[in-house]
Amino acid sequence: MFRGLRHGLIVYLEEALQPRLSEAYYADIGHRVWVETPHDEVREPFLQIFSRLEGERLVTTVEVLSPSNKTPGSPGRDLYLRKQREVLGSQTNLVEIDLLRGGEHTTAVPFDLAQERAGAF
Repeated sequence: MFRGLRHGLIVYLEEALQPRLSEAYYADIGHRVWVETPHDEVREPFLQIFSRLEGERLVTTVEVLSPSNKTPGSPGRDLYLRKQREVLGSQTNLVEIDLLRGGEHTTAVPFDLAQERAGAF
């Protein structure tokens, strides 16, 4: 059920952002793919915003966290954390949306700082 909700939210974000971006930018949906069992391929979508200025360059990645991103030892968590480190080490902006109440804290903003700034959540 959450996979469908996440995918729908990402599609909605793309549709809502695209008309608001100047012609120099465009939004596109990317996918992270891994195999959990021989017959179970998992595809997790994320939103990317590209600049057309000076060639085509990724400027922002928007991630809606999933249960697999927040489950210790999950291939989805390992892939997500690797991507998170790569994006944070680059010139690309990272926007993380965590609508899940459970699971391991995963966003790049440390839990204590997030709680200090936003209050209990």
